Amino acid sequence: MKDQYLTLLTSLPALNCTVASTEDSSTAQMTLSETQLMLRLTMLDESTHRELQQLLKLCPLVRYELKPLDTDHWKQQFELLIKPEARSLARWFVELASVLAAIRIRVASPDHSEQLPLYPGRWGWVIKTHWQDKHFDLDNRFPAIIRWSAWANEHQWKLIEKDAVRLAWDYLDRLVLEKPFSFTALAVYWLKWHWVQQWNARQAEPLNFEKCLERTLDQVLERDYEGVFQ
Repeated sequence: MKDQYLTLLTSLPALNCTVASTEDSSTAQMTLSETQLMLRLTMLDESTHRELQQLLKLCPLVRYELKPLDTDHWKQQFELLIKPEARSLARWFVELASVLAAIRIRVASPDHSEQLPLYPGRWGWVIKTHWQDKHFDLDNRFPAIIRWSAWANEHQWKLIEKDAVRLAWDYLDRLVLEKPFSFTALAVYWLKWHWVQQWNARQAEPLNFEKCLERTLDQVLERDYEGVFQ
């Protein structure tokens, strides 16, 4: 199977996009069509195809539609994942969601920790237990929460969203460096390809990735949702 991943991944063109800064002129241009991607994936078995499709449901990076996470539904979908690598990916993203949700809910209702469901993963119980702590006792374990909490107090939700996207994108990049020719590397390519595709589908022309994110968030943040994850 490792040789199969090696053959497949070396046949895939690099994604010509990054999570760019405002000054960067990089664009979210697709170098591989959906038909071409699916054709490449025909060498995979059916169970791996199902695993990739399931990950799309559990790791929706590019659409933080500020809605509470349905934890029961998430757990049901999570149980359908078979590969440990897929489960690890999905768990990381729900942990990110739990931190974002906790920050937003506490700003809206500082004394009502019961509004936050007990999220799966490492941080759910920690957040509930340390609700009154400035950073939910996650300063050392999740350093990004320090700046996110400061921005939240100023209602700078767009900054938090952008930073969360960068954090997730960088996390995926690190995974590929650690496991370059593996299911994990394939899953990262699959997720990134779909995220960029979703951004471009909302735009009339290819745009700077940051600008795509900013336009979408402007629309999302007009809505009055309590949570931060779909």
